[in-house]
Amino acid sequence: MKSSTMIILSSLAVIFLGLLLVDKEPIPTDKLPWQIELDADGNSTVMGITLGKSSLLDGARTMGEKADIGLFVNPDGSQSLEAYFQSVRLSGLSAVVVLEGDLSEAELTALATRAVSRKRRLNAVKLELPEEDIKQIQDRPVRSITYIPKVNLQADVIDRRFGEPARKLVVDEHTSQWLYPDKGLAIAVSDNAREVLQYVRPVDFPRLEAKLESGTEPR
Repeated sequence: MKSSTMIILSSLAVIFLGLLLVDKEPIPTDKLPWQIELDADGNSTVMGITLGKSSLLDGARTMGEKADIGLFVNPDGSQSLEAYFQSVRLSGLSAVVVLEGDLSEAELTALATRAVSRKRRLNAVKLELPEEDIKQIQDRPVRSITYIPKVNLQADVIDRRFGEPARKLVVDEHTSQWLYPDKGLAIAVSDNAREVLQYVRPVDFPRLEAKLESGTEPR
């Protein structure tokens, strides 16, 4: 009897060990922040989003969560429509992600007139939009992506993953902007805060660079 029990227990142990050793489903690695693809037309795709083509709704599906969409009025008077994702996990990395919608100034101003409330957010004002407007703007393309990883990225890691920047713009004693015009990427590298990665189409990079130089970005 003892012999039979030992055989059964041994068999169960082997089965249990086998289950532990079964390969888990691999984590997809196609949405890492340093994987930037450029097509023949100069459009860039990062984290599954093609800037200027993928819609805000496409972006929300890629992020896997509902976005907090709002219209922001910045201190310089400029406006931007943003879809905010507080915590997403892409290819094993957790981050805050903000998608900016591609709307004209006239469209943004029209949205502002229909805002249902205003809230102060740091040095900007967030305008809450009616549900009907939010539904209509979900089909607008993504103009830019802001990616803020939950873990601090060391400068040597950034250099290894993204390569040597074309230029480093010193912001202050703690922060510098690493600029990659050919990739449409700017990375705020800091020794006392989390890094901020901003993606645009390479053709739109001069606009982003000008804002960085004026100190109006990132917010």
